[in-house]
Formats: sequence, structure tokens, C-alpha cells
Amino acid sequence: MNLAATAASAELRDFVESVRRLCAAELGAPPPSREERVLSRGLWRRLGELGVLGLGEADGEASWMVAAYQELGAALCPGPLAATAMASRLLSASAPEELAALRSGDRVVAVGAGGVFPWGVDADLLIGTAGDAAWLVAPDAPRSAMHTLGREPWARVDPWPVRALSGGRRAAAVGDLAVSALLLGAAGRLVEMSAEHARTRQQFGRAIGSFQAVSFPLAAGYAALHNAGCLADSAAQAIDASHDARALCAGARTVAAAAALEVARVAHQVHGASGFTEESPVGAYSAHIRQWTLLPPSPAAGRAALLAGIGADADGAPHFDADRAPARGLDGITESKQ
Repeated sequence: MNLAATAASAELRDFVESVRRLCAAELGAPPPSREERVLSRGLWRRLGELGVLGLGEADGEASWMVAAYQELGAALCPGPLAATAMASRLLSASAPEELAALRSGDRVVAVGAGGVFPWGVDADLLIGTAGDAAWLVAPDAPRSAMHTLGREPWARVDPWPVRALSGGRRAAAVGDLAVSALLLGAAGRLVEMSAEHARTRQQFGRAIGSFQAVSFPLAAGYAALHNAGCLADSAAQAIDASHDARALCAGARTVAAAAALEVARVAHQVHGASGFTEESPVGAYSAHIRQWTLLPPSPAAGRAALLAGIGADADGAPHFDADRAPARGLDGITESKQ
């Protein structure tokens, strides 16, 4: 259910179809959730040849990134995809000498926050972040592998800075948008798998999809993903128009994460016991959705940007501006000061 590709130009639809064919040829069916995820350098270079890894570097590419990343999310494509989109934006402004190898897939980047770097075990380049600040990390910084729910090779790294990078706010917006697209793709595939199971699985003499307790949650999940996809498309258009889309992209990620997590819960219920086994693809998709909601940029930083964008405090309470608020006296409401 790739909305960005459905409403796109013929050129973009062809590009998305190329990404889909590459994923089908290189990845096939998703692995069982118990298997470790491995980054294929060959696949990574082919993504570079296709032009996927450079998306996010400049305004005008965000809509293409959203459409392509939904396909990659649907295929559970292994690798630091959102990090590459963020890094493309950061390096284009501050370290262009690093950008060519990143776009071609010859080098792999990991972006981390709080010392945790997804795909940091395999990365050639490390970028640390804190809020909208970003910096290159010493390449020889000690790394220790982490066990993760999605079996991806994350690492703990001492993020010692060696060079500051500019453009962190814009890069964080691109990163949030990339994460939202990956979540939409994975959750969309879960809805398709669950709907097919509901059509074919028989219980009490009829398909379980005929029961409202099964069909209604699936329909609600589909509708939630559709709404999240519309918000992601709007955020992409704002970036492409060179607007400050930090809050909008953070909102797109927040809505996509909530919808994807709910779809994962519903998918487990629709599939019953089989949906909880390690052999089931449902388990792999569910684990990745949960793990991808934690990808950099920091969800907490995105929430802060979102709240600031709507004029609210960190606890979600709206700001009160005494100079602009109406004053209430004994005679009722008077005009505000401005």
C-alpha cells in the first residue's frame, strides 16, 4: 500500500518498481525472526547504483525517498537506510569528500544517539547526534555488539567527536521521514499478509475474515496507515519545497510509529498462535517495527520538536502567553493587549 508511488509520476513509479524488483531478487521472503540480520555489501552497492542511497541529500528528493523506502521497509531490507539518508544531508553540507563513497554503497554509515549505533558493528563511518547537533565520531572508537530484538548488528560506541557537522536540524527531519517510510512499508506488508490469512483461514465453516472481530481491526489498521502515509507525503512535500519541516516530519514519524505498532498487534491476533512463532514472518515484521521505532534521530528529540512546533511545553501543555491572552475582569472579557 505504497501511497506515495500510487499517486506519483510515471518516472517515480518506474523507480519504485525497480526498487521492488531488486528487493524481490536479492531478498526474497523475509527470514525467520530468530536469524541474525547481515548486511550484504553487494546488495548495498546495487542500491547505490540504483540511486537509493543518495536520496535525502538535497531538497526535491524527499518524495522519492518516501516512496522507495516504503518498498525497502516492506522487504525488511537490511542496512542503515534511515542513517544513510540523514548522513547524506549532513555530509553534503560539511564533509562532501565522504559523500561519493556513501552514495555508491562503497562505504556504510551508522548514525547513533546516546552511544547506541544501529548497524554500528558493520559501519565504516560513524556519526553521533544529540538533538539537532551532529558530529563525526573517531573511526577507531571502541565498539561493543548489542543483542537486539530484530537481530540487527547494533553497537555501543563511545561517540567521541572529531568534527562537527552542520545541517543537523534538516538532517533530523529527513531521518524522521525515512523512519516513517520504513515503518509504513513494513506495516503495510503486515496488513496484506494478515488480510490474506483472514481470507483463507477457515474456522467454524467460514473464513475468519468474515467475523467482525477480525475484519474491523484490520480495516482500522489499514485506515491508520493510510492517514500516516498522507502525513508522510505532506512532510516530504514540505522538505521538497525547502520549508522547515522538522516538526512536521517528527509528527509523521510519531503517527506512523503508532499505526505500525497497532498493526503489528492486530497481525499477531489475526494469525493466532502461528503469529507468535519465530518461524512466522509475522514475528520478523513485528520485531523490526518495534526496533525501527527507536532508530535515530532520537524519538525524544523528535517529540520535543513536534511539541515546540505546535506551541506546547515538554509535558504537552500549551504555552500561555500573558501578553496575548484575553484578560478577564469583573466586567467580563476585555480585548487582549495585542
